[in-house]
Amino acid sequence: MRAPQYAAALVAIALLLFMYFGCPTQAPEMAQAEASRNLQISATSIESMIRSAQQELKAGEIATIIEIEERLETEPPPVDSLKRQLLEELAGQWYRLGYPGISAGYAQQIAEQTNDEQDWSVAGTSYTICVQRAEEEKVRSFCYQQAEQAYLNAISLNPEELDHKINLALTHMLDPQQPMRGIMRLRELQESHPEDPRPLISLGRLALQTNQLERAAERLDAALELDPTNQAAICLRAETYQRAGQLVDAARLSELCLAN
Repeated sequence: MRAPQYAAALVAIALLLFMYFGCPTQAPEMAQAEASRNLQISATSIESMIRSAQQELKAGEIATIIEIEERLETEPPPVDSLKRQLLEELAGQWYRLGYPGISAGYAQQIAEQTNDEQDWSVAGTSYTICVQRAEEEKVRSFCYQQAEQAYLNAISLNPEELDHKINLALTHMLDPQQPMRGIMRLRELQESHPEDPRPLISLGRLALQTNQLERAAERLDAALELDPTNQAAICLRAETYQRAGQLVDAARLSELCLAN
């Protein structure tokens, strides 16, 4: 299970980390992550979700999960590679059953085992999906906090990786109390990385989702100036042309989108 390049590509996100420095050498998101890198799963929250899910599952589905859990809890404990495999199986099983929050909990356990930036990014993406799909506010709030911290952990491990910061900004857009926080952060990332098309692509995608076609076109054109072969920018620009009724240009870029 690997992280997608952008969390927003999974589902439509109607999605600030502040750029001021808490000290001369460390940005606030790094300081926060360093203070709590060893993120702990809230056992009460995860167990509560599992108990609730068990009331809805069929006997065969529960049996499959129990069988994997028993393999995970053997004595002596399984070696790390097997433990990871079993955790991935549990994460995948719960996701297929429609419980992304529980799935994210197992993805987080993998990240805690490896302390690898990509595993933390996977956990963040998994929790973000939970935020988008959760019906209960307490579950949504729990998953939001876990997604935020998981991305902060990934940033702490690799402060130069822009994708982690973009994903964190997109997750911040799911905060109903501060929906503009993520957009402001994306704009800051665009300003601080003027030669990188990724913040522009994310901003273009968001403009397209809110039917701001002119703004989407402007941002995606700027991204394509930086990287004319970027598939995400090409495909989104084709969609922008299509929705604007510019069918010839839409067809031209659609061919390039499908060819890549």
